[in-house]
Amino acid sequence: MDEFHQLPLNLQFSNYARYENAQEMFADIQRGQLWVSADSYDSAVYPNPIYGLIFQGMYDWDRYLIGSDFSLEGEIAAYKFTAKPAPS
Repeated sequence: MDEFHQLPLNLQFSNYARYENAQEMFADIQRGQLWVSADSYDSAVYPNPIYGLIFQGMYDWDRYLIGSDFSLEGEIAAYKFTAKPAPS
């Protein structure tokens, strides 16, 4: 949870995907804001919807840090970067 608290972003919940591409998302992140869409994660997976919001915010921040796009290769790179600090 410490990582979430350190995000330099204002996370906003959205009922739909607001970004057509990573460049649009990166532009918002550079302004200190990130829209997180319920379409971006399966809210049925998380016991509390806030966990999905938090995870997606951290995942998209990591995507921004490494500059990965929404392609399959970009998703894999973002996943690996996000998963790296997790204990195995």
